[in-house]
Amino acid sequence: MDIVEELIKRAQKELQKIKIQTLGKTGTVTSYQQRNKRQKKTNLVSETAKNSISNNSSELKAAIKGKFGDKLSDTFDHQKKLLAHL
Repeated sequence: MDIVEELIKRAQKELQKIKIQTLGKTGTVTSYQQRNKRQKKTNLVSETAKNSISNNSSELKAAIKGKFGDKLSDTFDHQKKLLAHL
């Protein structure tokens, strides 16, 4: 009986190891999927912001003349560059 009990204990330990490994792999996959979702959402928000800045910049440049208009355009261009690097 001792041999049978020892075999059962070993089998239970192996099952526990497999369960833990499975949980770890499942957690890794879930984390990877969530990271991909966040990255896609970030890219979408970034593109929306770039488009908005681009539209606002051209409209304001036409409406506001002089040094202030030039400075405003430069600021918007700088913001577009920053968003492009995200």
